[in-house]
Amino acid sequence: MNKFKEIQYLEKYAFIDELKMLREKKFKEYAHQQCLKMCEFVKKKRRIEILGMKAEFLLDDCQNVWFSYAYKIIYRRSKDSSEAADLDGGLNTEQKKNLLAAQKEELDEELDNFNAYQEEQREK
Repeated sequence: MNKFKEIQYLEKYAFIDELKMLREKKFKEYAHQQCLKMCEFVKKKRRIEILGMKAEFLLDDCQNVWFSYAYKIIYRRSKDSSEAADLDGGLNTEQKKNLLAAQKEELDEELDNFNAYQEEQREK
């Protein structure tokens, strides 16, 4: 039985406006919040709590912050790690294919919108 307290990664950062951080050029704080989001995602999907990690972010010419990679990741199993993470929601193979196709289409649309936005910003 695990006797440690469960980590709440986004508890104190839930209402921080990311765009405001970027506008104010608080890139370190923005990167930290993105790390917390990644930790929360891993916790929910894999039942693993990340205790520490080193992460690399890049800042491009357009002031976009990009996650590059993480290393020296220290983790532990969550309290409820005995329960298997239901990653696919009990879907059969055909349903998984349909879901992946829909997600790919959604991602393609989002990328197209982002590229159009980037072009618009370059023209200004």
